Amino acid sequence: MSFLSLHRAKFLVLVVLGFGLPVFLLPLKWEGKAWYHNWYNASLGSEYYQLEIKPLADKWLGGALRLFITGVAENSGYRTLEKTTLFVRATMPLGTTLAQMNIVVADVEDYLSGIAGIEKYEASIYSGQRAAIAVSFKETYEQAGLPYQLKSALVSRAVDRGGTEWNIYGIGSGFSNAMQGEMADFRIILRGYNSNSLDRIAARLEERLRQQKRVSRINTNERLGYDQKENKAYYLDLDAAKAALHNTSGAEISARVRGLTAARELPVRLPLGGRYLPVVLEEQRAAEYSYYDLLNRTVHLDRTRAVKLGGLGAAGYSNTLNSIYKEDRQYVRVVGFEFNGTAAFGNSFTKDLVKEVAVELPLGYSIEQQNWSGIQDMASSFWVVLLALVAVLFFIYSVMLENLRKPFFIIIMIPVSFIGILLTFSLNSFWFDQGGYAAFVMVGGLVSNAGVFIVNDLNKLKKAGGKRNENKLLVKAVLHRSGAILLTILSTCLGLLPFLMDGPAEAFWFSLAAGTIGGLLFSLPTVFVILPVLLWKKVQASGEFYP
Repeated sequence: MSFLSLHRAKFLVLVVLGFGLPVFLLPLKWEGKAWYHNWYNASLGSEYYQLEIKPLADKWLGGALRLFITGVAENSGYRTLEKTTLFVRATMPLGTTLAQMNIVVADVEDYLSGIAGIEKYEASIYSGQRAAIAVSFKETYEQAGLPYQLKSALVSRAVDRGGTEWNIYGIGSGFSNAMQGEMADFRIILRGYNSNSLDRIAARLEERLRQQKRVSRINTNERLGYDQKENKAYYLDLDAAKAALHNTSGAEISARVRGLTAARELPVRLPLGGRYLPVVLEEQRAAEYSYYDLLNRTVHLDRTRAVKLGGLGAAGYSNTLNSIYKEDRQYVRVVGFEFNGTAAFGNSFTKDLVKEVAVELPLGYSIEQQNWSGIQDMASSFWVVLLALVAVLFFIYSVMLENLRKPFFIIIMIPVSFIGILLTFSLNSFWFDQGGYAAFVMVGGLVSNAGVFIVNDLNKLKKAGGKRNENKLLVKAVLHRSGAILLTILSTCLGLLPFLMDGPAEAFWFSLAAGTIGGLLFSLPTVFVILPVLLWKKVQASGEFYP
């Protein structure tokens, strides 16, 4: 203890770095024109710092806090205490009818109806392309192996049956045989009251993106969410001036080409056998009409006019969506792309591009960058809980001990004990929900309570012992309270163990138990090492003590 007190400053630096400094949360740029904005952008916002220094600084200075915020971001969120439910979602190609989707869903329903232990299953067919089934289990089977066995059986059936994309999740690791690609990491949202004008704005935005060599996989028809189905289609972008020279228009060409490729139902009915049957007209070689024919074969508009579409515009194969998005009576268009570089530079590039385009947009149109703010929201909530806890406890202990220095030492114990909670969730990939936040509050209260006991006993011993060796009195106070503190920690951990038996799928209680146990175990060196080091007094050559 004497050795650590002699190197107290270095020891505290190591403790602070163990918890972590939030340098990894520093913004890429600091907007503004003041001198400190320029200093920040020239130093911490410089390209050299972001590429060469920041990765090392984040790793060595971020500590357990960086591991927690970056590692738990994908496994965090509010959860409710619900029954175990297995979700099965089916997706079929564009053009599938409701009857065809119903056959697929009915096959799964027939299989589920023969399994004992299922409480109920609910099937919903939203369209010919989308359907969902939710399966819940009887209470006696819910904690058994039936949910996992059923999930494995459904996965096997999905693998054996083609033509349908399946997503099976809710229990264990999710399964998906969908060929749907991931959505772009960088997304720009366009809004406007005219769909055609929005298409032109998206096209100009695509041209700007192609000028940046680090940008790839540009998609001007990006999905709004994962539940949307992405498709590809051929398109023909006609040149209005060239079409006018041939005395035609896009509407006329579209109508003529449609007649060459697809069957058309005429607005007439023919009587046959007491029924009126529809009349369908189809080009004799419609099934053989290809993309090559579209561009290179002559299209006869009438007896005197004929054109080759390949010379009237540009054709291609592009992503398209089945849905037209509207929000507040405005059309919504999402442009997605990938940026070959760090996320910080990608966000900076996207932000600057959005500002440039926003100035050029006409009245009634808007543009914004879509941000994924889950990590920042979780970090903000964590700091709010932490600072509120520290402020309240510091006020109470200052009044109770009639001192400002010793309550500060007790407060230091709280974030140090939090290291155990941060490591428990980040290293084990446990889900961090509202129970995790409750664990911070519980650990903070128990650890600070132990510190108050030690400091209070030390004050009593000093009053009773007069000018005795204060360090010996500190050791005596720690040893006197060690039994009660250890029993409190042990009883709390043992009392929370049953909540770990249900596994990470249990909402609130598992996170509360895992976080509290991790924090209390890490509080042992905090109470019996760090607090005594802070209270230890150095001895001068004259034999007097000083802090």
